[in-house]
Amino acid sequence: NVTDTGKIEAGARLKYISDIKGGSVNCDLSIMPFTQYGIVEIKSVTDAKNAKVNVLNGIKEGEPSYQWKLGSWNRGRGYPKLCTFYQDRFVVAATDSKPNYIWFSRTGDYPNFGVEKVGGTITDDSAITLPVINRKMYEIRHLVPANDLIVLTSGNEWIVDGSKTITPTNCYLKTQTQRGALKCEPQFIGNRCVFVQERGGTVRDMGYSYESDNYTGQDLTLFVKTLVKGHVAVTSAYAQDPDSIIYYVRDDGQLNCLTYIPEQKVYGWSHFVTNGKYRYVESVAEGEQDTIYFVVDRVINNKSVKCIERSIPLYTEDNSDVFLDCYVKVANSIKTDYINAPHLVGQMVDIVVDGQQMPSRVVPPTGVIKLDSKANVITVGLPYTTKIKIPSVEQQINDGTLQCRLVTITRVALRLYRSYGGSVGRTFEDADDLIMKPKTLFTGDTAIVLPKIATSVNTNTEICIKHSKPFPFNLLAVTREVEIGGGFPNVHGM
Repeated sequence: NVTDTGKIEAGARLKYISDIKGGSVNCDLSIMPFTQYGIVEIKSVTDAKNAKVNVLNGIKEGEPSYQWKLGSWNRGRGYPKLCTFYQDRFVVAATDSKPNYIWFSRTGDYPNFGVEKVGGTITDDSAITLPVINRKMYEIRHLVPANDLIVLTSGNEWIVDGSKTITPTNCYLKTQTQRGALKCEPQFIGNRCVFVQERGGTVRDMGYSYESDNYTGQDLTLFVKTLVKGHVAVTSAYAQDPDSIIYYVRDDGQLNCLTYIPEQKVYGWSHFVTNGKYRYVESVAEGEQDTIYFVVDRVINNKSVKCIERSIPLYTEDNSDVFLDCYVKVANSIKTDYINAPHLVGQMVDIVVDGQQMPSRVVPPTGVIKLDSKANVITVGLPYTTKIKIPSVEQQINDGTLQCRLVTITRVALRLYRSYGGSVGRTFEDADDLIMKPKTLFTGDTAIVLPKIATSVNTNTEICIKHSKPFPFNLLAVTREVEIGGGFPNVHGM
């Protein structure tokens, strides 16, 4: 007996040749069950059971079929909102009708989401459809490719296990944490994913932990709840160099910034407010560092305008560089005595001429600012004030802690790098100016004596530092000299 199997094209002819000279020969032909798949477009619906279609590919025209299914994506069901690449597959997720579904393309064939069978078995490179199912149906918010594919939903966090090559028979979801992510874009920094939590505005990170064999993380806003409570982060951007900062634009047009260096366990927050509203932020790699661009809503000459503003490097050898919002700069070898700033009409602006600050002015309706003398470099922009409050010190003393003890701060020393200007005090209102040489950026330690007054003896050892000049101010360290009174303040009502 002879047995053979194979695949033939439709309409093929078979020819049998036998060396048997006598008797009878039986030839049995059998075929495996087969279904031809194709794609059609519905033209019109005849009735509840019939429709006319245009054949796009895969099947023969004119042959009716009762075996059909609507595609996952169309105008009625919606199209995927998210996309990324993972293990040489194009990955999309979250339609209007299936917000908890993920679709993987065929391996290396990104537009192809079809399935291929050989001998009745689905091939390993076929497309994959993966529903994210839990006790509640949460919407998929983000796909973050890493060693595993991190899936952030509105109620929890998952991973698609990437320890092995994913196939239709080897594609597993594993739930990790139950936090939920906001629509604000997450950032993947080093080997950790930083995202904004669905509720409360909390910013969290997550990464693999060998101790728990799971993804875990921490609340990065634990000590700055006043910055995030009651506000929603709408967009974010990450500048890796020079300082590893994540920028978050809030729904009220203000900006929160997180300095995030996990390998050094450094997490520091700052808050930006401008003469307008921040609407969008993006990071662009330029040369040896990342540059931040903002879209800012401003009111100029009684008209609302959108400005695209680029942040300049914080560290520069050019002393003529200044720090102003929405500024314009003219630098020529030939001296001039005017500058055009039509985008700042009606605004009170700071003016810096050849590295020297001039009196502030209001930009006239013509947009042209006339100077008293000619200069090579002229810069005009909106001023802003930088403030930092250093928390009270803590120290163990003979009879307990320094907290709630009567103390007074007598001197404060600042370590600065290429800085000019600034003031220091117990409060921002009574801060004293630092003394520096004009037109010279200072590097080193400078000290200031705080006056002793009746109200200076209390339980508060905070230090307030303010900088309003349009020049660099790089603060490296703060040292305080504290005199301890020893006792507790009087108890009111006793």
